[in-house]
Amino acid sequence: MPSWPVDLPAIQELGLQTKKVRSTVRTGLSMGPPKVRRRSTTTFTNVAIPFSLDNFQKERLENFIDNDLKGGSVSFTWEDPTSDATVNYRLTKEPQFRLVSGDRSRVDRRWVARLDLEIIP
Repeated sequence: MPSWPVDLPAIQELGLQTKKVRSTVRTGLSMGPPKVRRRSTTTFTNVAIPFSLDNFQKERLENFIDNDLKGGSVSFTWEDPTSDATVNYRLTKEPQFRLVSGDRSRVDRRWVARLDLEIIP
């Protein structure tokens, strides 16, 4: 299983978002309140992580996702932003990139990226 590349930034706390995904099922009934039951005891945590990247780091991140993670089909290990433990992550959607500075020169470009991941229990 691949690990987060050391030449990419570590998790930046500012702007980090986490959300527990409960594993319940709601069933509507013809009368009375809906029934709710637990689907499983496993819960997932979704994590949205913002990054500030230079052009080299943006290309490195795209290469990591395309080649090492096989387009997002393979999970990877990295630190948990809330516990600092090493956990398994999987992409939930393609990263978003926004150009924030720079001109036609590829060297001077700065990007803000957002990774949407889930922590796999």
